[in-house]
Amino acid sequence: MKLKKTKFAVVLNILCLIQLIGMILFLLICWSHIPQQIPMHYDLAGNITRWGSRKELILFPVLAWITYLPVTLVEQFPQIWNTGVQVTDHNRSRVYTAILHMTSSLKFLITCLFTYSILQTALMLEIPSWFFFAVGVLLAGDIGYWMYRLWKCR
Repeated sequence: MKLKKTKFAVVLNILCLIQLIGMILFLLICWSHIPQQIPMHYDLAGNITRWGSRKELILFPVLAWITYLPVTLVEQFPQIWNTGVQVTDHNRSRVYTAILHMTSSLKFLITCLFTYSILQTALMLEIPSWFFFAVGVLLAGDIGYWMYRLWKCR
């Protein structure tokens, strides 16, 4: 079954691509203004625990693309997804749409995380202590919401 992309999924994928390209453009444009040594690791309280070279910033967009591309590829084959719900002719469209929305929103949230992290790091701004808690709540909340929607498709 070929899954039709919804407006929701298309918009989120466009926003992801804007961020992914934006990360690269940001680094290209601002490279000479980024200090040689930048904070590269933080503890849960937001304190810097490791400093590194600005060259390490290149990993951020690389990892973001490595995260984005395989998930986008897997979205094209809904029949291989393990939904946790019995897929029938009656619910197939709703189940696949719920999973598509979940993967799209997770890609968007993760891309936002990479974008925020690269900006904070390159601009030498502190990461607030609540940031890691907020990331966990957002990711768990997003997964929980879409799992609930998926459960309702039974």
